[in-house]
Amino acid sequence: MQTRESRVRRPRHGRGHTSEDGFVMITTILIVLVISSLVTAAVIMGSNHLLANRYYERQSVLESFADAGLELARARINGDPSIYPDSGYAVLESGVPMQDGDGVVVPGVKRWLYVGPTGVTSGQYGFFGSVVSVVRDDGGGEAIRRSQVNQESFAKFAYFTDIEPTNISFGGGDVIFGPVHSNSELKIYSSGATFQGSVRTAKWVQGGQYGTFAQGYQEYVQPIAMPA
Repeated sequence: MQTRESRVRRPRHGRGHTSEDGFVMITTILIVLVISSLVTAAVIMGSNHLLANRYYERQSVLESFADAGLELARARINGDPSIYPDSGYAVLESGVPMQDGDGVVVPGVKRWLYVGPTGVTSGQYGFFGSVVSVVRDDGGGEAIRRSQVNQESFAKFAYFTDIEPTNISFGGGDVIFGPVHSNSELKIYSSGATFQGSVRTAKWVQGGQYGTFAQGYQEYVQPIAMPA
């Protein structure tokens, strides 16, 4: 009688790859990718934040130099009115390198200053002008500041004389409102006078004891030259 040999499978040493192994590997790769993305995003955000801080710091420096330019221009035209043009504009600075508080040149930062009359230049509403300060750096940064200036007029004085007549004096209870200036001496009668505004003279006040000065008075001040 013939019999069939039963075949018995012997266990193999080790274990073969299963579907669970592939799932674990894919999950691990996904986790690594997610972490890498988060790290990359954090680095990019940090870099952007650093760049933004540097930009604002640089822009603040440019704006400070531009503001300082306005004050410098005002001081120059007050000290020397002849540089203020009758029309158009005058260039006070053209690409001047900027210096910090210690006098050290700030690399790549330069300034331009312009001044001139603007608006209605007939003088009907006063004489107004503009000061423009432009600061640029080599990186393309720029700051522009503008300020308005006005030219003083003799119309602001309640009383102004270049040469005070010898036969004219304040007195009889005169009350003067507004600034008073004379390039000559001022005289006050014993009948007295009251001055509500400032009183200035390039010489002296004769009879000052008879006057009432709400804001005091100044003698031997700088004369105000008459226009040509």
